[in-house]
Amino acid sequence: MKNIYRIGKIDLQDDPSEHIWSRMVPINIDFFPWDANHYRPRTEVRMFYNETDFHVQFKAREPEITVSYYKMDDPVYKDSCVELFLNPCPENGSQYINFEINPIGTMLAGIGTNKQDRKRITSNAIKSCKVKTSITEQTVSLYNGEYWEVQLSIPFLFLEHYFGKLDFIQGKEMQANFYKCGDESLFPHYGCWNEIKAQSPNFHCPEYFGKILLLS
Repeated sequence: MKNIYRIGKIDLQDDPSEHIWSRMVPINIDFFPWDANHYRPRTEVRMFYNETDFHVQFKAREPEITVSYYKMDDPVYKDSCVELFLNPCPENGSQYINFEINPIGTMLAGIGTNKQDRKRITSNAIKSCKVKTSITEQTVSLYNGEYWEVQLSIPFLFLEHYFGKLDFIQGKEMQANFYKCGDESLFPHYGCWNEIKAQSPNFHCPEYFGKILLLS
């Protein structure tokens, strides 16, 4: 059964404030199909859109975090990591973009139809996608064990570069999954919003994407 996340539209000119995020109904990353150590960090996701962008907030509650990668295109899924895999136009094909981000905002992104068929999106190409974090490279050692937060803004123009002209209007359906992982963190873990049924850890399973429905 596929989860459905209904997201609203907000007239927003600046970066989202905490007041804006507090109005959003969260979804939870609470399926852990490959739960070897029972480590299940509580992770909430909030999402909305305005005239030009999608805005996503991840909030992960972990007692300790791992940050080893500092350069764009590094394998940040080995760190404490949150991820969005998104197909904004499923009626036109199965291609999707993956956004993978660690606590200090280092991002890995790619596009393709499955795990093997992927093309990296370079740091220069993805610079229009804004990332804001509650932790920086300078403050990561001060993490207090409460929660860490990532905000990602994805311009429509960026998506249209890869998927062609898109109409993000009320009633449009997209496909996506949200993840929390840490392959080489203190407690390796693999969580997802829409449940994946596979024998070994693999987030590149578009057949298990849930639905995102745009509201007015």
